[in-house]
Amino acid sequence: MKVNDPERPTPKVVVESARQVNQEMTEAAASNRKITQSAYAGLVPGKLICELIGGGVAERYPDLHFSLIEFNAHWLASLVGGMDKCWVTGIGQDPDWWIGNWDHARPADDQPGMAQLFRLNEKWPYPLTPSEYVQRQFHVQFQDDPVAVACRHLTGVSTIVWGNDYPHAEGTFRGSRELIAKQFAGVPADERAALVGGTLGQLLGFEAPVAA
Repeated sequence: MKVNDPERPTPKVVVESARQVNQEMTEAAASNRKITQSAYAGLVPGKLICELIGGGVAERYPDLHFSLIEFNAHWLASLVGGMDKCWVTGIGQDPDWWIGNWDHARPADDQPGMAQLFRLNEKWPYPLTPSEYVQRQFHVQFQDDPVAVACRHLTGVSTIVWGNDYPHAEGTFRGSRELIAKQFAGVPADERAALVGGTLGQLLGFEAPVAA
């Protein structure tokens, strides 16, 4: 970033952020903040996970791990649930439900324009479910995110890793000890150890020091 260059994108973002903070809070502004901070929060990382798993990358490279940083992880449980549901014919989804265009000029057993709607759910091309690939190879970083901790058994304990986002303004590094004590209250010691550094250490090849 160049100093005193107002045309650079970073200063523009900083100035716009300050303007938004200083403006009067309206219903529209409150709604927009919720959209950008919550509804859009998992859009980019979720799309990336879907593409990597759906594109077969995780299946072809089972020892390759993916780390998604600075997205928090409260959206992850919903994503893995939705990805798995895409490929399951659920209760009430009649596999004999047909859609398409019936060609009256063709016999009933030769209707290429017709299809059984929920047969698509049976066409998942890989041996593991999407959530199993997530649990095996994906690791999403979170900071102050109690929902991610509460959903850890849905997403997989090794799938979420805690970080303090130093030195960014939204980071927790000024009060990480307080946050950890509060956010991981009641979490078993082995799971807590994995979340706050054990999983990431293993990925990077570090060994935890042994107490003397």
